[in-house]
Amino acid sequence: MGAQASKSVFLSAVASGILYKQGYAVTSLAVAIAAVGLTAIISKKAKNGSVVRSKPKGPLAGLTVIDMSVVIAGPWISQLLCEMGADVVKVENMDLPDSARGFGDSSVRGLGAMFQGTSGGKKSIVLNLKSSKGKKAFLELVKRADVFVQNFRPGAMDRLGISYKDLKEVNPDLIMLSSTGFGTVGPKSTQRVYDFIIQAACGVTMSNSSDGIKPKFISHLICDKVQAMQSAGAILAAAYARNSGACRGQNIDMAMIDSAIWFFWPDVFGEHILADKTVSGSKPIDINGNNVPSTMPTKAEALASSVESFRYTANHLLFGPVRRSFFPVKFSRTPVSTREYAPMLGEHSNMVLKDLDFSSGEIKSMLANKEVVSTASLLNSANQSKKAMAFNFLECLQDGPSFQSRFKGKLATETRDCAPLTGIRVVELASCVEGPLAAFSLMQHGAAVVKVEMKGHLDPARKFGLHHESKDHECNMGTFFMAINNSKDGVLLDRASQLDNLLQTADVLVVDERHVKLLSLDLSTIEKTYPKLVIGIVQEGPNEHEIQAMLGAAEAADGYNQIVTYGKATGLHLSNAILAALLERLQSNQGQKVSIDPYQSAVHLASLDTFINDAYPKSVIDKPSGMKFPIAIETLYKYTMITSDGQYFIGLPVSDKEYACFLEAFADKIATFPTEIQELMESKRSLPARFKSQKDFDALMNIVIEITGKCTGDEFLKRCNDHGVPCHPNYTFKQALNDENVENLHTCQELTCSQLGTIRYARPAAKFSMSSKSVKRYRAPLPGEQNSKYLS
Repeated sequence: MGAQASKSVFLSAVASGILYKQGYAVTSLAVAIAAVGLTAIISKKAKNGSVVRSKPKGPLAGLTVIDMSVVIAGPWISQLLCEMGADVVKVENMDLPDSARGFGDSSVRGLGAMFQGTSGGKKSIVLNLKSSKGKKAFLELVKRADVFVQNFRPGAMDRLGISYKDLKEVNPDLIMLSSTGFGTVGPKSTQRVYDFIIQAACGVTMSNSSDGIKPKFISHLICDKVQAMQSAGAILAAAYARNSGACRGQNIDMAMIDSAIWFFWPDVFGEHILADKTVSGSKPIDINGNNVPSTMPTKAEALASSVESFRYTANHLLFGPVRRSFFPVKFSRTPVSTREYAPMLGEHSNMVLKDLDFSSGEIKSMLANKEVVSTASLLNSANQSKKAMAFNFLECLQDGPSFQSRFKGKLATETRDCAPLTGIRVVELASCVEGPLAAFSLMQHGAAVVKVEMKGHLDPARKFGLHHESKDHECNMGTFFMAINNSKDGVLLDRASQLDNLLQTADVLVVDERHVKLLSLDLSTIEKTYPKLVIGIVQEGPNEHEIQAMLGAAEAADGYNQIVTYGKATGLHLSNAILAALLERLQSNQGQKVSIDPYQSAVHLASLDTFINDAYPKSVIDKPSGMKFPIAIETLYKYTMITSDGQYFIGLPVSDKEYACFLEAFADKIATFPTEIQELMESKRSLPARFKSQKDFDALMNIVIEITGKCTGDEFLKRCNDHGVPCHPNYTFKQALNDENVENLHTCQELTCSQLGTIRYARPAAKFSMSSKSVKRYRAPLPGEQNSKYLS
């Protein structure tokens, strides 16, 4: 019996039951009429209520992604692809479901607000990969996929028999991205890693310090999010290489420490960029204007005044509404659709298996043997048969994904030795941070970038950061400018009409509103004149400090962060959107306008953590099924751990296993505390107990801080490392670069030029297995340095 026939029979039975309960005589005709009416009503409610997933829209519609990652950095990679139209199937294991399901307020257990931010619109299947049938189902999914994302520690995929080498045999066109903390080799490669560990390890906490002694964390999960944005860009670059015929599939390694150092390089590592003598310049934080707001609104005030209009509400048939941020990029020809509620654990297991051509009998057997788990089977095993029946009904309404990618492109017969975007030409007509960083991101994947400036209107960023002690005025550019403009050619225009010379051979134009007004550009005319051109537009928006104030982030962090984060994140968002449009152009042969709102970008970035406890309306979490999460994420970054010899550390056992390891590692120290303290520590073995209230959590962390103070730095670090407790000292930027693991990764690179001597830069974080040829690097351009090459 087909799926539609089964659905009709099921709905007929439901209709009979409803009519019978209302006291009506049930006839075949009555049932048929009722079934037709119920089908229309229930299907509409199911679609509007996130039970039936709508077909994704956007430039990546048709791209199939398997997400087997957890927490933030990995899941947000596939979430960014999902929001641009990709069909994402989240694969979980009952022994290790995504812990993000437990963070933040929730409408029901397993749908924490953090998980809503990282998994909205995805489908969920739970497989036991140690079983033969579970492994078979996974490999069938891999055959149909374009992308596979995972962030388990090095070696885990090999032990499961699903390393890239294994999966390549199943699908040679698969793009696999592995997200790690400190890379796949080196002394820290197996260390447990969270955002706060990478912040401490990359030097940002000491750079952000107000007194140069006490570390200050950026009060949101910036390293997780930066890793996700750069990883999404690497996937899209690899997909472009595959679909343009440069290679087949490939493996991409992304280390969080690499992506963090790359992201913070222009400002945190400014003192390290020039090897020779330097003199001071303007601070990078002032690049978008140095007007610091006189007040710091609270998060509540920010939500009431500006944030709400940048979010929409996704509804669930059973669990009610949740607030989500709009995607910050608008595509003129392939607009994105808003995405639905995040899935319950195993909510789509049946649907996905059916679409993989497993029979009903096979699925029933797999469920019975726990080779696969669905939401309904999970509820049945917990003796919640009525709830299980409801989910059995909802499963009957689901429509399966097609798994028919339109993104295979022309497959390569041989691999070309080139970077992923080799042959792509970018014209950059933008200044300061967002536009230049977007173009710079494309350059690092192989695109050729021409930086265009107008006479009398040079990029203001030239004066920010440290300067070389050079008497050559033209070379007197700041390190911030050097960091995000190196390896670009420079053109200086007298008049706007000269721009046509460059656009005739361009694939991409990156432009900001400042230059649109300055040159009186008509972007619609440019779009019509060059129909294959992808036009990336940075809209006008508030500066870095203004955004921090508008989000309530400054108040939450006890002051303004002195590092440019939101502007650079906007640049990464725009770069990824341009890559998505270029990938779609391979299919349609058409360009489009891609525009980003800097403030919408900031709200989108903050929705994962800053607004984690405002995602659900109070009416939802106050229901019997709802749960309140009392801890604000930014408070996790306010604890200062000092060892007996004065070293600053960050160490936070997040999972239950990590907390148990902490108790074991410091059992002798804990034994010296009064009995009631020892009993308190023992009572906090479960995550809900540790996060019961802000007061309880503060009390627990104060004990952890006291334990830290009983150890020297070396002793504390060794105990944590020996027992698998996440921990790291707060490095200065010099300590970060001299770290053995960073040196093994060759994160810091050098180039030389006659005018400025040795210039250091952070290499791109992505390591491609096939598109691995390095891009030639050279210093940032002087104004109009390549005019003769482009304007002759």
